[in-house]
Amino acid sequence: SVQCDGAQAITSGTVRTLLGGLRPMDQPETFVDAPANHLPVLGRFDVVVIGGGTGGAPAGIAAGRAGARTLVCENLTVLGGVGTAGQIARYYFGNIVGFTAEVDEGCSALEADEKLRKDRIGWSPPAKQAWQLRASGKAGVQVRFATVCCGAWVVDGTVRGVVIAGPGGYGLVEAGAVVDASGNADVAAAAGAQTLAVGAEHVAVQGVGLASIMPDKPYHNTDHNFSDDTDPVDATAFYVSTRLKYPHGFDLGQLVDSRERRQIVGDVTLTPADFLAHRRFPDTICVSSSNFDTHGFIIHPLFMVKPPDKQRQWVDVPYRCLLPAGLDGLLVTGLGVSAHRDAIPVIRMQADVQNQGYAAGLAAAMAARTGTGVRDIDIRQLQRALVEVGNLPDRVLTDEDNFPVDDDRLDWAVREAWDEYEGLALLFSEPDRARPRLCAAYDSASDIDAKRRYALVLGLMGDGHGATTLTELVADNPWDEGWNYRGMGQFGMSMSPLDALLTALGRCGDADAWPAVLARLADLPNGPAFSHCRAIAEACEALHARHASDAAAPALAAALRRPGMAGHAQPDLAAVQQNITPNGCENDVRNRALRELHLARALYRCGDADDLGRRTLEAYADDLRGHFARHARAVLAQAVVPAPV
Repeated sequence: SVQCDGAQAITSGTVRTLLGGLRPMDQPETFVDAPANHLPVLGRFDVVVIGGGTGGAPAGIAAGRAGARTLVCENLTVLGGVGTAGQIARYYFGNIVGFTAEVDEGCSALEADEKLRKDRIGWSPPAKQAWQLRASGKAGVQVRFATVCCGAWVVDGTVRGVVIAGPGGYGLVEAGAVVDASGNADVAAAAGAQTLAVGAEHVAVQGVGLASIMPDKPYHNTDHNFSDDTDPVDATAFYVSTRLKYPHGFDLGQLVDSRERRQIVGDVTLTPADFLAHRRFPDTICVSSSNFDTHGFIIHPLFMVKPPDKQRQWVDVPYRCLLPAGLDGLLVTGLGVSAHRDAIPVIRMQADVQNQGYAAGLAAAMAARTGTGVRDIDIRQLQRALVEVGNLPDRVLTDEDNFPVDDDRLDWAVREAWDEYEGLALLFSEPDRARPRLCAAYDSASDIDAKRRYALVLGLMGDGHGATTLTELVADNPWDEGWNYRGMGQFGMSMSPLDALLTALGRCGDADAWPAVLARLADLPNGPAFSHCRAIAEACEALHARHASDAAAPALAAALRRPGMAGHAQPDLAAVQQNITPNGCENDVRNRALRELHLARALYRCGDADDLGRRTLEAYADDLRGHFARHARAVLAQAVVPAPV
């Protein structure tokens, strides 16, 4: 790499740097633009990788092996991310081929413990750290530890470098191409790309853990809270509370084990419907594999008809999911890729993120060394290289996009597969074409179950053609068995059949639906399941936005005032510590807060009563759990539909 003395300065373009603040995920206020000529240049590289974790270390190794002058910046002092610093030193699922298989073989050779040498899916964190550092060195990669990225240099819509800070100084690093392996789309966000995180729409996020380190235990996987590890307030509270949770631990892990973070809006967004309908892409760069290890609840309407199960899925991830829309010079890998949040559980396995990161690094090297944009590289050349190392099967070299499906395929889905994953995936991937077909099927159906299912699918699409059936079903059926929040080991339903009917009716019903919805709200049991609170809240919100009711707010307020339903916000460390339990997979604390937050949100959006909804949301706006705080703030910032006078 070429190192500069710090005196040379960039004279064109704009540097967008992170502005200090307590809740940095509140974009765009936390980034500030400045002329690029105020920063020293610390160096020039073909490829700069931000983050040396699960995807970042492989990206650096791939770029270096391809002959690119490569820099990897890692804010911790080890490579490997969740599988090393995070202590989750074992694969759950994933496609263990290609580069990942090479990593595993290399780790095994370094293991001191004979048992770990023979373990096909586990390793010790020190062995993996050592192998990745050695492999990086052999590839000529420069690694800077304790170094963070705090800005992006953008010229005419292209990322040309990054601002870094660490023991090597503070300044600009030029790059032919940048790989954002922060796991949180940090570089993309700083560069001005559109990103997605928890906002006003929902507060669904996968649970996280933090490991207690024990010298004789290389693997420690937990899920006991929600934590936004980019939020210093949240991170501080989470580290403190977790240290107290494990009083007998030798030490605490360096890395919050997040399973879902901020994501880019890419050229393509991968959805569950894509892989459940066996979609192929011409630019596949990774084939991932897992079941729906959701660590929480889902929001995709497909899964409100048929819940995800433990069946293994195979997913083609297209290159375009790594490209932030409207930006060149940047690839995003890991948890920050462009994918529906309900698709993330199936593509986030460590084995797959390693191979995806390797592909991103190789693509970045190709772009930098040929002087082309990251969108202009030869995709088939990239795929051939990935096939050669074993990351991809040969068939990707001839794959073409098989979407949109033809009319016969869609007719088959409506006629025969409306209760199967593949059929439902086709319907939800083509809602505009599916709706008239579903309406016709609903009208001609004589079987009550088929009629109910057609009405449910239509309702979840926002079509009220079957609203009469949905209203009758909600009115005639008492509450069924609901679902309470569960993180670790959550598979299957997170919404009951009645919950799904209520949600669909809220999305498509007219004013005549209110009596049925309010009747269910009135007989909500004491200590209700979270899924019932969520469903009734979402039904009231969606219905009130179209047909305002003066009865909704008082009814929601009454539910929120029931014993045990309120007072679960955690605005300070004392409140956080009061809720600590020794359980590494704690669910009850989150369940209580989620119930309260959903009911308060619905109350606020339905006109409020005695300011109860607003006051509750304001309490959560100061919650030390960053996702809750961001959600509450976003809801409070919205216009509210008043109840009729």
